[in-house]
Amino acid sequence: MRFVLTRREALGSPDGVNIFIVALAQALSDLEHEVRLVVGSLESHAEYRRLLAPRLDLSILALSRTRLTGLASAAAWLRAKWAIDRFGPDLVIHSEAVPLPLRSATVQIVHDLGLAVGYSRLSGGLFGASAPSAATMWSPRRRSFVTNSSAILRGRRTSLS
Repeated sequence: MRFVLTRREALGSPDGVNIFIVALAQALSDLEHEVRLVVGSLESHAEYRRLLAPRLDLSILALSRTRLTGLASAAAWLRAKWAIDRFGPDLVIHSEAVPLPLRSATVQIVHDLGLAVGYSRLSGGLFGASAPSAATMWSPRRRSFVTNSSAILRGRRTSLS
């Protein structure tokens, strides 16, 4: 299968989301799937390799060498949409909100979606009184589902049907 993993932010730091993306890309590659990473920015491949220490040479499309905001970010992600659609993945996995209408089935991973005092918008507005800690929400209209990354890391399986 062909996979695209995206992240709106930079790939150059060893934060939890980047570690998750690189580990997932490597695991999928180990299973002989074709994987591409599309990220908002990457200042230095050498720094990325030093900080995240990937064991595989992953295919990375960095939209910029510096952090993008505003119209520059929107324009870059429209170019990314073209590249992703041209690659023709079976599944796109977004880490963070990347509002791209893609032709492929899409998974939106929401990292750290859980009960927390600072998440009043999410816990009160989006999910009602309490946010599910390992939520999986399927949207047949958009051919996508949203899942919490901790559910994937614990090995929970979800269905696209």
